[in-house]
Amino acid sequence: MFLSNYRGWSVIIGGDLNADFDVTISSKTSRGFQNILRQNNFFYMNKRPTRGNHCLDNIFLNFPDQVNSCDIFNFPFSDHNGLLLNLRQNCTLKEVNSYRRQKSSSFIIQFPKLAIPDLIDGLWAFDWDPLLSIENTLNAYTFFQKFFGIVIRHIDYHSTIKCRRPNTKTIKSQNKWYTQELSQMRDRLLFLHKLIKEANCENLHRTYSDLKRRYKTSIREAKLSYNVKKIESSSNKCKAAWNLIKENNVNSSSHQSDIDISPDNFNTFFISSVEEIKTSIIKPNTNCITLLQNLQIERNSFRFVKVTPSDVAKAIKNLKSSDSKDVFNLTNNIFKSIQEAILIPLTVLINKCLSEGVFPDELKLSRICPIYKKGPKTEPASYRPVSIIPVLSKIIEIVAHEQLVAYLENNKYLNLSQFGFRRGKSTIDAIDSLIKDTLNAFEDKVFAQATLCDLSKAFDCVDHNDLIQKLKFYGISDNSLQFFKNYLANRRQKVCINGSWSSEAEVTTGVPQGSVLGPLLFLVHINDLPNSVKAKSILYADDTTFFNVNSNFQTLQNLVNETVRDASIWFRSNGFLINDSKTQNIIFSLRQSTFR
Repeated sequence: MFLSNYRGWSVIIGGDLNADFDVTISSKTSRGFQNILRQNNFFYMNKRPTRGNHCLDNIFLNFPDQVNSCDIFNFPFSDHNGLLLNLRQNCTLKEVNSYRRQKSSSFIIQFPKLAIPDLIDGLWAFDWDPLLSIENTLNAYTFFQKFFGIVIRHIDYHSTIKCRRPNTKTIKSQNKWYTQELSQMRDRLLFLHKLIKEANCENLHRTYSDLKRRYKTSIREAKLSYNVKKIESSSNKCKAAWNLIKENNVNSSSHQSDIDISPDNFNTFFISSVEEIKTSIIKPNTNCITLLQNLQIERNSFRFVKVTPSDVAKAIKNLKSSDSKDVFNLTNNIFKSIQEAILIPLTVLINKCLSEGVFPDELKLSRICPIYKKGPKTEPASYRPVSIIPVLSKIIEIVAHEQLVAYLENNKYLNLSQFGFRRGKSTIDAIDSLIKDTLNAFEDKVFAQATLCDLSKAFDCVDHNDLIQKLKFYGISDNSLQFFKNYLANRRQKVCINGSWSSEAEVTTGVPQGSVLGPLLFLVHINDLPNSVKAKSILYADDTTFFNVNSNFQTLQNLVNETVRDASIWFRSNGFLINDSKTQNIIFSLRQSTFR
């Protein structure tokens, strides 16, 4: 199976074989083994003994024309001789990809949890002093390559390659409520159904109908009993309830086994759909930087400060416990496990990145998982892209986020109308603000109207150059500003479905989805919106509500139209498109005769 799945690759396999597979002897097992090799166009390279008189060690490959020689040598740490394969100097191998970036869905790399103690021991035992002693002579990117390469090699050493098996989790979970009593009732129903077909008997029909009714009732009761027990026995009852809802909702299933769209088609759609929105925006004469001047602030300056190992440990602790894999096959939980063993070099790396304004390109590659929303399952538009960014990227971003958000909050730069992604604020505060304004309008016996704007893919439409100019306006400068420029530049994504990967696609606009810095950078980008409209604004991320009041209904409508016009100018200047079909207006009034 392994060989057949890699026929288009240049593959080298080396190993210590059982004596029954000695290619120099004529046995049934050896002949069968050599037949399998020939069927898949593989050849063995060694015929000489490697232990005693037996040829127990060999190298197998599928490009013998590229081999100069295969020699044996005395290996001092084993009773087997070593093998040395000599390839031609200009040898070009087909599909030279590591398993980490493989496109085959038949095999997957797994890092077993049982290997975590060995991984930790290996990283503790590794001598970091040679790298740390030359840190001042290395730039941030070079230091990153050396550090990250060491970590990846240790993880790869303890990883295993396994054959992918069909996902049967959903089927098993659905059958747990099915009892032996239900099974017996079903067997009796099938028996009665067979009798009814053969004999037209009224009593049999009545018995069958009664039993079918009781069977359906028993199924509902069994499901209810199972669900209640599962929720009550869980330490997190809310999470258990949501898991049950997901299990019983076919449309919300996250399994990708039934997706019949190629990863490349998904990737092309996700990128092109944003590009279509951007090209459809009619830019006004006023640009976003001119509108930014409506915001009057006291100017200060921001620069990243050096972090300590305890700061980095706190950042890693803030990672959510998750086994979701990034493009490097790493998870939050793995990094949480090894943090103490790599804390010192990791702290050095983060400080170098912040001080030099560098964000490694390797950490800008996101893994995209398509999740079904609604609509035909054969169309990419029916899926939403869920982005998983590299774990190490999250750690660097958490450190940068803490310093940037403290600077913006301490200087009161973030508008009071913003309720999303801010500590101490939530949707409840946003709703409470709208309710209070509505009740005040009722008390004052005036008319009120809320305009709820919907933006098309707002996070994906943020213009990088405009965002950098706004960061500069708020006092981010020098290498700190360069850090954010580097962070946004050269971002890429790959779609993964059942282990199959698309090719990389460049992402030229938007704040990174699934990232730590993305939401904060979006807040910075829309922060000056309330200063460009006369109505009261209530902002929660990309959900924007404008609230107008007036004692005269017609005057109120004029104010609403003016608000929509000013908001449209701001949105289009900043690269956003209002979705008119989802934008709603709600009028609040105690006067019954207003709308006759």
